[in-house]
Amino acid sequence: MAEYNKEVLVGLQGKLKALKGAYSAESNPELKLELKEEIEKYENIVSLYDPKNNDVLKISNLYMQFGGLKVIKNLSFDINRGEIFGLIGPNGAGKTTVFNCVTQFYKPTSGDIRFKNSHNEIVNLLELKVHDVIDYGVVRTFQNIELITELTILENMLVGAHKSYRSNLFKQMFHTKSLMEEEKVTRAKALKILEEFGLLDYKDNYPVGLPYGVLKRIEFARTLMLNPELIILDEPAAGLNESETIELTQFIKDVRDKYNVTIFLVEHDMGLVMNVCDRICAISF
Repeated sequence: MAEYNKEVLVGLQGKLKALKGAYSAESNPELKLELKEEIEKYENIVSLYDPKNNDVLKISNLYMQFGGLKVIKNLSFDINRGEIFGLIGPNGAGKTTVFNCVTQFYKPTSGDIRFKNSHNEIVNLLELKVHDVIDYGVVRTFQNIELITELTILENMLVGAHKSYRSNLFKQMFHTKSLMEEEKVTRAKALKILEEFGLLDYKDNYPVGLPYGVLKRIEFARTLMLNPELIILDEPAAGLNESETIELTQFIKDVRDKYNVTIFLVEHDMGLVMNVCDRICAISF
């Protein structure tokens, strides 16, 4: 466990002890209920710091409110490393909002979201800016395909790796030898990923005119350019026919197995959910 994790853990344990003391001394039922929720939240957080704990993501007592509308109320769950985890529920239940809170597109009203990488280093995602989350191995796709139509499939794959480039502006302006070497390595990686998943034949094609199911798989494959540990999929089967959904189901399993990643998905197609997910969390209004 990283040294800074130990320092954080000491602080969390102190906070938990203080909350339990306040709970014991409190007589107001409403305040006791609030303190109980806080104690549960900190107990969940502290458990993540156990070296034997296999969670990669832990969400504790999450609340999200837009004005007077409460979208998420006291939601808690954890995702184990290497599993495919599904979040299901009716339209408007807040599934995509949960994703947006994890990736920091939204800052939740209250609660805690922590991510633990493969080195047992733990980060509080709420402390990050949206463009920094990806640096910690958390990537996502969206409900709509976000491929750039003016670029080939291979070029779209390379764009997906832009955050990982180490060459500075000077090297890019003058196209230095080190930049060319970095581009060579990145290109080889993109071609390898496309080949592994049977998509290499499309590398020189533009997205326009390709089957929707192929585009979905390409967008999913592009997330691998950043060496993720957690991939978040927002309705990956939306717009797919039955045969494309079956192909996607196997594709999701192959990505998890070949790249040793954890997958967190929201999906309305219950056939896909039941066939691919190891565990499921159901939420409602």
